[in-house]
Amino acid sequence: MKVIHFSASDNGGAGIAAVRYHKLMQEMGINSTLYVKKKTTQNDDSIVRLETPELNNRKSLKKIIKNKAHNFFKRFLPELKSIKEAKEMYCYYNFSECNGQGMIPDLLSQIDASNVDFIFIHWLSGFINSYDIRRLHDATGAKVIFSMMDLEPITGGCHYPWTCTKYEKNCLDCPALSCAENLLSHNQLMTKAANYSCLNADIFSSALYDLEFARKSIIKFQNYHQLYYPIDENIFLSRESKNDGGEITLFANVNSVEDPRKGFNYLLVILLNLDKRLTKKVRFLCLSNKKYQGYNFKNIHFEEFAFCKNVNDLVALYQKTDIFLCASIEDSAPMMLQEALLCGVPAISFDVGVGKQFIEDGKQGYVVPRYDIKLFEEKLFCMIENSPASIQTAKEIHDHMVNICGKEAVKEKLSKILTK
Repeated sequence: MKVIHFSASDNGGAGIAAVRYHKLMQEMGINSTLYVKKKTTQNDDSIVRLETPELNNRKSLKKIIKNKAHNFFKRFLPELKSIKEAKEMYCYYNFSECNGQGMIPDLLSQIDASNVDFIFIHWLSGFINSYDIRRLHDATGAKVIFSMMDLEPITGGCHYPWTCTKYEKNCLDCPALSCAENLLSHNQLMTKAANYSCLNADIFSSALYDLEFARKSIIKFQNYHQLYYPIDENIFLSRESKNDGGEITLFANVNSVEDPRKGFNYLLVILLNLDKRLTKKVRFLCLSNKKYQGYNFKNIHFEEFAFCKNVNDLVALYQKTDIFLCASIEDSAPMMLQEALLCGVPAISFDVGVGKQFIEDGKQGYVVPRYDIKLFEEKLFCMIENSPASIQTAKEIHDHMVNICGKEAVKEKLSKILTK
């Protein structure tokens, strides 16, 4: 069996997920190649960087200059600032779906398209568009399968639509775009819907939460699959013993404090309220403590750590943690929640993404309704102060996760998809 994958990069959350699926297939004895726009992996010929046209490079430079000018003038023009913030909130990155020539006109000459059985489409972000994908399908006859790293495959360009449901009909009057651009999302949705209708493609997501959105989109797929991220449980291991009764260590998925999806403002309010009630000392691990300064925390202190450049550093960070906090209020997973639980760390999560698929309340932690800051705080306070006996040990949490989303479980599900 031969599979080719397409991902904008091989790093970052979505890029790492694409690499993990690619490597899992190689372990299964599948001839798998991952094609990317940006490659950081060294000494791996199975990950191939494609050459993008010089025209695209000029456009990228033009876009960079435009963004710099936009960022300068938005300080003086409030309407520009609101447009920029809307695009960032909805993660509206895709502007090239209507390019009928495709993003890489010589795409077929750059890849090994012979005897391809499956084409996996991961996070693209301007790498290739639906015309490229259709050409790939027409040239190979291969089954196309989309991976939902977020909701972009089913929308007119945004990656996170929040409460907007316009992708179910037409994506007109897109809340992420200005009046001058508000037909772009509509045109892109229609273009994708037309091109994808020729593919009879499947789509999968780690989160059942996202698949429900996918089924409502005007873009239709042949089959909808639930498939977890393949994370190596032999690397993401639980530590041997839990906290010894001393300082409690917290860690959260909120590294980008400016990203509204990650819920920093909610987390900050939770920590401020919690600090006034605690009788125990708490350490909070963070990339930067700058945003927490000036609030006069008494019982919570913030310890900075260096950016984790390899998986072992990340695992070591999880293994220092007593409670993981998933503060995302709009998210398709996040993968960090899955990783933390595999490392045996109990977690509290807002009800987005995969939270309810992994966490049984009172056993591996708690899932609370989205935006319910008060209940999130209460669950966290209880876990810190009372150490509920119902919370499983690190090993039990790890074993629970392996049963659900261990590599063998993911291989079994993936095998069924590929042989269906």
